Amino acid sequence: ISALSLKTPWIADSERRVTQIGAKSGTRIVPAETIIFVVRGSSLDSEFRIGITQREVTFGQDCKALLAADGIDPAVLFLAIRSRRSDILNLVDHTGHGAGRLATELISKVAVRVPRSPTTIADHLSTLIKLGAQREMENRHLTALGNALLPELMSGELRLQEAERIVGDVT
Repeated sequence: ISALSLKTPWIADSERRVTQIGAKSGTRIVPAETIIFVVRGSSLDSEFRIGITQREVTFGQDCKALLAADGIDPAVLFLAIRSRRSDILNLVDHTGHGAGRLATELISKVAVRVPRSPTTIADHLSTLIKLGAQREMENRHLTALGNALLPELMSGELRLQEAERIVGDVT
């Protein structure tokens, strides 16, 4: 995951890949339910990109990862931090190259309120985060399927009834 690939709150995939050798040579690997956010890049001029991992991932130097402490639901923490986006953007300064930078010492002072014990609200929020991630993945698959079928439909190589059958089989 990089500053460029962090485009959705549900982090499950990226165009970038790490080889086995790369993974063994100091790459930072984090588990599912880790919060990742951008700390350096041009996107910080207008937005605070943050997401929660849906599986084990690696991340680049322009991002930071945050694991929820014991007793704090990761989904609740993610939403609590995300709700402070405008306050966090006010902490951004700029490097000599014009890219935005979010200093660790500044972001670590941002206070967020989260319940420490499991609650019904935390359970519901966690379920909603997982549901959002599933829908995001479905959208990606359907977009890829549409992109694959459209040229064949337009050229006449594939009939509409055949395309409907293919889509029905996938969904």
